Amino acid sequence: MNCSLVSDDSFGPQYCDSFDFTLVFEQGFFQIAPCTLLLLALPIRASQLRRQEPKCERSWTRLGKQAIISFLALSQCALLVSWTLAEDTSRIAVAAASLSFLACLGLLWLSSVEHMRSARPSDIISVFILISIILDIPQARTLWLRHRSDTAVAAIFTACLAIKIVILFLEARSKRPWLLPPYQAYAPEALANIFDRTILWWLGPLFLLGYRKNIKFEDLYNIDESLRSESVEERFMQHWSRFRKPGFHTL
Repeated sequence: MNCSLVSDDSFGPQYCDSFDFTLVFEQGFFQIAPCTLLLLALPIRASQLRRQEPKCERSWTRLGKQAIISFLALSQCALLVSWTLAEDTSRIAVAAASLSFLACLGLLWLSSVEHMRSARPSDIISVFILISIILDIPQARTLWLRHRSDTAVAAIFTACLAIKIVILFLEARSKRPWLLPPYQAYAPEALANIFDRTILWWLGPLFLLGYRKNIKFEDLYNIDESLRSESVEERFMQHWSRFRKPGFHTL
């Protein structure tokens, strides 16, 4: 692939030896956009977690996630320095690397709070890391093709991609072994990560049990706390008392 620096510094896409995105396009849409959305979502999620009680005890998993995310932040900082010193850099490379470094610092804080105050794995972190991995793959390919003479940027960026895969594995793990006693009895649905809930993977053990024998009432999972009649009735009465007004058309 033989794209000039001028062509790669345009918004693109461009056609060199074949149709491909330019580096500016990939850094703008594949790197800056997801990091911006994460930083905007952090205050909203922080306000939600602040009202939650601690649900998980301190464990090696939390320390491990903190260590891996810290290593990712250091790698992103090294990538920022490499882009600053590189001669053939794009016009938004430093901005994209800076925003990625800030996103890592936000992840470092969010992962710690999510681990302590959320019973299930963090949806925001899992989705962000997965999308980031998918979008980083084409950019890593572009960097290796464009920077054949200077592989420092491409190597550090690929290392960041590998670290994100490890973070996704750790963040998606169930926290049931480290939950405090009141929350260990939660239904599997309430503790499953977003990927298991999307494809209903948490029902797999129940299906396998049904193939082996007739399922009894004792074999069924507990109902999710948010679906219990008591909590549903309480929420309904709160809304009913707020919006109930006497009148001819009152329900």
